[in-house]
Amino acid sequence: PLFDWVGTVVGIHSWIGEDVQTNTHAGVSGFVEDWKRLLGSERWGRLLPPPRMREGAPLLGIVFENGVGDVRIDTVVPNSAAEAANLRVGDVILRVDGLRVTAAEFRQYLPRLKAGDEIVLDVLRGRQELFARVELGAVSELPFVTARGKQVLEEQAEAFFGAFGRVTGSLGSGVVYVFVGKRPVGYGMVWEGNRVLTKWSEIEGAESLSGLDAAGRSFGLRVVEVFAEEHDLAVLEPVGKGVLLEAMALEEEMARAGELVAAVRPDGVPEGVGVVSVRERSLLEEDRGFLGVALEPEFRGPGALILDVTPKGAAREAGIEGGDVILELDGRTVDGFQELKTLLNRAGPGQAVSLRIRREEEELVKVAKLQGNPMEKAPLGRRARMMDTMDERGLSRVRDYFSRVIQTDMTLRPNECGLPVVNLEGKAVGMVIARAGRVKTYVLPVGLIRELFSRPDN
Repeated sequence: PLFDWVGTVVGIHSWIGEDVQTNTHAGVSGFVEDWKRLLGSERWGRLLPPPRMREGAPLLGIVFENGVGDVRIDTVVPNSAAEAANLRVGDVILRVDGLRVTAAEFRQYLPRLKAGDEIVLDVLRGRQELFARVELGAVSELPFVTARGKQVLEEQAEAFFGAFGRVTGSLGSGVVYVFVGKRPVGYGMVWEGNRVLTKWSEIEGAESLSGLDAAGRSFGLRVVEVFAEEHDLAVLEPVGKGVLLEAMALEEEMARAGELVAAVRPDGVPEGVGVVSVRERSLLEEDRGFLGVALEPEFRGPGALILDVTPKGAAREAGIEGGDVILELDGRTVDGFQELKTLLNRAGPGQAVSLRIRREEEELVKVAKLQGNPMEKAPLGRRARMMDTMDERGLSRVRDYFSRVIQTDMTLRPNECGLPVVNLEGKAVGMVIARAGRVKTYVLPVGLIRELFSRPDN
């Protein structure tokens, strides 16, 4: 589901495009009746890929069924020529430029025209016949978005980034550009004690490091400490006594899922704005809760069907058997294989979970103390790899196996690692450490960095 800011469903994610700007959503208003049919187990039609529409082609901005029948409008595209002409859902187009047309004929007529041409439509609305003069719009490079719609999106994005810019405008002094030789490789977040934090794998082996701050001062940098194994984090300091940098203000509380955040450049402009999509967690397999069951992925529920139980695993110790169906985990309804995996991934080793199971005709409650996952992380499937790599910005070379990260949906470039990530109060919640997927950017939390610096050997 696609939600607005107050939690109301306004649409359904329908199709993921070839880059992060072309996600398409089916509006919920026209879907309610079909939803009722789906809930009644009714199935109909065929799933077809969205049409490829040529940029600049003429666009009226309506959706209708093809065929020999009337042109009955099912949808009016926002910010389109049809909306400007006050066409409505349910209207029937009888004639175009005086010619009687079927739906199939109308679909063939429009491509003969060009954007900016005016057409006259004879429209039946209820029992009233109306005439509408319509100046055709143009298809933008964004699928299903009109040229005017694209302009509206750009205006909204500018307003949104501008609103966050009022928070971040004065924060650029806490960020520096990081160079290897003369080549920019990323950014550094200024930490207390005149330290600069950046991504280690981008500077590893560099013979010459330098920084450039918001005031235009250039200075040398040297590596003073590295936390490479689980964090890919390097700690730098300016070379010389005269360079004093201004540290970022730090947030004391852990970032919450759904919280708005921005990555701040040295000029104070947000490089990316997004939300915390997954709260702080470990990506290490041994830090994931392990129940020790093999599940039937094709089982249609309700619940998740256990095929087998791992010897000496948490499930076996709790008295769970092959053939049991897990109905709930800690009071959360389990509706299939993937949902149970998701719920277990949120739990850690040592955590006790309550499982309501069905065994033949009997329902039982079992408590299992999860263990650490002894298995290697499964490689991504072909489709998941394709989804992660379809954006032209690319991914970081080191982007996995972090022991503690926050995940956001900001779409940054790999060479933008090291940027501080701040909340609406202008306080840093972490530092960008990896671009890991199409809408997946990892952030090292400030709480983790504090802990690293407070270790006895530091």
